[in-house]
Amino acid sequence: MRRATGPSGGNAGGVRESRISPDEHAILLVGPGRAGQALARAWHAAGVPVAWVVGRREEPARQLAAAVGARPLAWERLRREGLPGPWPPVLVLAVPDRALEPVAQALAGVLAAVPPARRPRHALHLSGALGLEPLTPLARLGLAPEVFHPLLPLPGGPAGRDRLAGGYVTVVYAPGQGRAPVGPALARAVGATPVPWPGATAEQLALYHAAATLAANGVTALLWAAEELMGLAGYPGV
Repeated sequence: MRRATGPSGGNAGGVRESRISPDEHAILLVGPGRAGQALARAWHAAGVPVAWVVGRREEPARQLAAAVGARPLAWERLRREGLPGPWPPVLVLAVPDRALEPVAQALAGVLAAVPPARRPRHALHLSGALGLEPLTPLARLGLAPEVFHPLLPLPGGPAGRDRLAGGYVTVVYAPGQGRAPVGPALARAVGATPVPWPGATAEQLALYHAAATLAANGVTALLWAAEELMGLAGYPGV
């Protein structure tokens, strides 16, 4: 897969990116599973603050929080009581596809009681099969929704952290959303190449996900088919 670049030399389509800064890119991570672990460890190693780790089970959240200098929080406590401190500017939902919409809806219910100026600015999920729709409840509250999909399998622990460097991350966002996407900067921070894909449709993402699934199997005979599907999807990275 070729690297996607634009007139600016670093962005596909000349996308205006936000730059990493502790004040603007601190993260609240929901879901300390394999992908959440890999990303949290990679961001922490790159100097991107992971402020909170939220999980349904207390022990995985506590272990990951300790590894990345974050504060752990139980999901049910967050739902009942809100966040016991300022909300970070970036929410990352590292949860299974089936849980995305209910988790986003629950977070929106909590954030509705937070003054708009104190709410997060960005909401990201990691699914390559779903678009921005599951994040609609958060978008209605003013958060800019994005898909942040690492185009490679991520094992948990340090191995997943190290695998991100040199990989690709697909970033889907709404064109004209009025706020620079944060995904490209978060990808570059861990040594990955972002592939911005503004306005990708559900049909395009279905083909993209099928191609990504084929490629992830590591079977050489399937790579051509995967690239063909990417091309049919209109993916900007091929």
